[in-house]
Amino acid sequence: MHAGWILRFSEGYTKRANSINPIYSSIEDFKRKIENNEKLYRESNLRVVYKMTPLVGGSSNLDSVLEKSEYTLEGETSVQLLPILEIDKTIETNVVIYNKLHENWFHNFCILNNISENHQLTLKKMLENIVPTTCFILLIDDDSVVACGLGVLEDEYIGLFDIVTHENYRNKGYEAKLIRYLIQWGF
Repeated sequence: MHAGWILRFSEGYTKRANSINPIYSSIEDFKRKIENNEKLYRESNLRVVYKMTPLVGGSSNLDSVLEKSEYTLEGETSVQLLPILEIDKTIETNVVIYNKLHENWFHNFCILNNISENHQLTLKKMLENIVPTTCFILLIDDDSVVACGLGVLEDEYIGLFDIVTHENYRNKGYEAKLIRYLIQWGF
């Protein structure tokens, strides 16, 4: 944490996990702060990536400073909210639920996502460091893991993360089933 900004370093595993996240506005000059951040990230052999949200105080000014420093917009993330009114409570036997990171879930997640071996230790540390209540789910069909996902429960919200389906089982409703189980767990 530096003057209202979170600087994340995760050994190159994903842009988001290695990004600068302005959370609060600060009195420090943006240009000087950007130069310091560039130095820190380059010393770690990482790209300098800012994760911007509309909630950051003074972010429009930061946006223009970044643009003048030749930063470009690479992508957007859509966060969606859905009120849960009614949910099917049926649990089938082909679901494995872990309340904390389990080696079986992690192994299958890495296979389904083609996570390289050199990023697995970093990813495992990141998942083990999640503070709120978690749920790791595997969906099984014909004795094979076909999908997996992660739920994180914080206050009255459940975040759904890392949902992936084996390429041979996509577009068959497994994702929807997995999401229902995660929501039921958090309900």
